[in-house]
Amino acid sequence: MPKVRHWPVLAEETLPVSASLHRWVTFLNQSLKKQGFTFGLAEEGGSYRLTVYRTEPWPEAKPDLTKGAST
Repeated sequence: MPKVRHWPVLAEETLPVSASLHRWVTFLNQSLKKQGFTFGLAEEGGSYRLTVYRTEPWPEAKPDLTKGAST
């Protein structure tokens, strides 16, 4: 049975289980930079912290035209 996806795939990569976490972060940065995301990885005493940054402003919300409307 084919795999059905409900969301558009922006990028896909398969890395070996032994791959460095830095390779994953590089993949994410290369794949999602144009969508306004950047990822950072920091080692903190035996564990890693992955940080996701939004480098582009969020789109403005559309105004709710129903507020204040009289009936």
